[in-house]
Amino acid sequence: KEADDAVQVMAECLATGCNPYEVKTPEKTAGVSSAMRTRLYAFVEAHTQRFFDARSLADVAVYHSSASRDYVQPSRGTGLFASTTKPPDVLRWWSTVPEESCYQKQWLGEYRGTLKALLHAHLPFDVVTSPTLRAEDLAPYRVVILPDVEALSDQEAAILRQFVQDGGTLVATGPNPAGWNEYGDERPEYALAEVLGLSKRAPRPAMRQNRFGQGQAFYLAGLPGWDYLRTGAPTAYAQLLDAVRQSARPAVTTDADRRVHLEARALPDEWLLHFVNRIGMDGQFTVTPTTFTVAVQLPEGRQVAAIEAAAPERPTPALEPLAFEVADGQARFTVAVEQYVLVVVRWT
Repeated sequence: KEADDAVQVMAECLATGCNPYEVKTPEKTAGVSSAMRTRLYAFVEAHTQRFFDARSLADVAVYHSSASRDYVQPSRGTGLFASTTKPPDVLRWWSTVPEESCYQKQWLGEYRGTLKALLHAHLPFDVVTSPTLRAEDLAPYRVVILPDVEALSDQEAAILRQFVQDGGTLVATGPNPAGWNEYGDERPEYALAEVLGLSKRAPRPAMRQNRFGQGQAFYLAGLPGWDYLRTGAPTAYAQLLDAVRQSARPAVTTDADRRVHLEARALPDEWLLHFVNRIGMDGQFTVTPTTFTVAVQLPEGRQVAAIEAAAPERPTPALEPLAFEVADGQARFTVAVEQYVLVVVRWT
């Protein structure tokens, strides 16, 4: 609606590798500001390869199960919104119908809450989608999370089973883990029973850790993502993240406020770190600058040639050097962010 929040939305798109098209809400027939558009798109043009050609450095994947979305407690409403209370300046695109809130949706709430917890933990992740899952889709990851995945095909189950067999970690949540097929039909047994160490013929535990092949699986009978989405409960956050962190090995860590969104990507001789500052997004939008430290694990056989940063609010999109130190296999540096910063770590 205004230039600052438009920059925030565009920064989120760019950080995740999406190519944005900017229009003002709710009119959608003009941009917020020609000056803002010129500045942001000039920034994109200067770093096009870094935005759109880099690969993800995430070793965590979240499985988006379309079948579970369709069959887990279907109800009225889209779940498109979060809060459905009427804002002070009512806009045409706002909903005041409670059923339109993701807080009301079991599967969507668990899925979105899982993403929220990972973002707050500064754990970069990718989303892997159904129903076209292939074994090679999981090859880059150490951890795959199944947020309330209740409907799963035999083929999907076989791929996930092999992932754990080969040394991966599976984290499954919800009351009926793969208890239905892809059409929502009841299975006589959980599709991943032996992986999770569960059986429909036995009482379902609240939590379970199970070794399978060279890997392991964690099962949480509750819905910690949905709990965290609605309440911000520290226990739900810890329960989910403790299981993930046992196997995840993030290449980048930071002591930033949890509302700073981190994405980590790579080109052949560069790592690209995107930091989007969401601290001021509390319903009354303000820009609240923040400063924090970052640690980057040095890849085997590589040394840091330079660390540089660029931000769209600066006079030019050019990269500027950042001071850093290297110790114990890590490069450490400090970053100051207003709304968005792109950090480039150059390797030699």
